[in-house]
Amino acid sequence: MRFTSAYEGVQRLEVQCHGGRVASGAVVTIPDAVPGPCKVQGTTVDGGRLVALVSVSGDGSWRCFEGGERACR
Repeated sequence: MRFTSAYEGVQRLEVQCHGGRVASGAVVTIPDAVPGPCKVQGTTVDGGRLVALVSVSGDGSWRCFEGGERACR
């Protein structure tokens, strides 16, 4: 499962899913993630936070926070 930030203001993502928790830059990959809820938190360059909750059904790619929106698609 792969998560990327579509918002330029996000400098770091932290993703928590059933398959584990990974913190990275603007891209986070969680190998062997299982279906279920994930919490994606983006930290902006000014220290602000964006949070999105995602229900994933298996392996795939998600783009988060496009235009500052608190969602992943």
